[in-house]
Amino acid sequence: IAVLMVGLGMLTEVWRILVSGINKEPRLIAVFVAAISIATKETLYHYTKSIGEKLHSPIIIANAWDQRSDALSSGAAFFGIILAMNGYPIMDTLAAGVVGLMILKVGATVMKSSVNDFMDSSLDEIKTQEIQQIIKATPGVIELHELRTRMIGGQIFMDVHILVDSEISVTEGHNIAETVRRKLIKSLGNVNDVLVHIDPEDDSGIERIYKATRQELELKTNAAIAETAGIVNSGKLHIHYLRGKNIIEVFVKVDKKKSLEEAETILKELKSRLQKIESVDEAQTYLDLDGD
Repeated sequence: IAVLMVGLGMLTEVWRILVSGINKEPRLIAVFVAAISIATKETLYHYTKSIGEKLHSPIIIANAWDQRSDALSSGAAFFGIILAMNGYPIMDTLAAGVVGLMILKVGATVMKSSVNDFMDSSLDEIKTQEIQQIIKATPGVIELHELRTRMIGGQIFMDVHILVDSEISVTEGHNIAETVRRKLIKSLGNVNDVLVHIDPEDDSGIERIYKATRQELELKTNAAIAETAGIVNSGKLHIHYLRGKNIIEVFVKVDKKKSLEEAETILKELKSRLQKIESVDEAQTYLDLDGD
């Protein structure tokens, strides 16, 4: 706002001088003052801007642009003074008008950036693409979707869904997610928080909540096992919720006296029973040897 007020003030003064028709010829000392001001303000601009970017501080960056606006003013004044001293007094006033417009543009740019930051805006397309590349380059990540970013007070907050192999363990999936989170924080610097959601498939176009619970599937699976002759012990039950289907994998032990062919027949019979369960879309049965 302060930068905008400076620009408006300069334009108002330029208009007053143009209307009055009085253009005073500046003295030589004004040239030296303008030159010193250009060097000083431009140096301050670069120094302050580098600090503001390092600290991700919008207020310091805005202050840097205020220094740049002073340097621009001095630059225009310098050339305007030179021309005014060489028989074109109106050029001093016109140069001030140009500087006023430039300062208004700077003020508008800084204000837009600050307002977007204050209003919890998302990152621009270039930064978003950089984030996507970092995520996709992480080993174990197949694809990503639903990336959402927010900038608050110079700090980045984001959440994203990453697609991983549906057959890996929970701990491996967690490790991939944590790797993505740490890479983003390290690469971008001003990241405050990252929430990484693990998906075994792109579930954006399917129902995410499956109606059959593990408890319900265990009860029905155990009942099917109990009805199958030759099984002496039920082992692990793996449940996969994929492609909108309930898929189960059952590991069982059969009577040691049974041959391999007989064990295969028992597993096929169990699989047939499991696939008849209404809430089971696919079933796989495995012989659990467990070292025996």
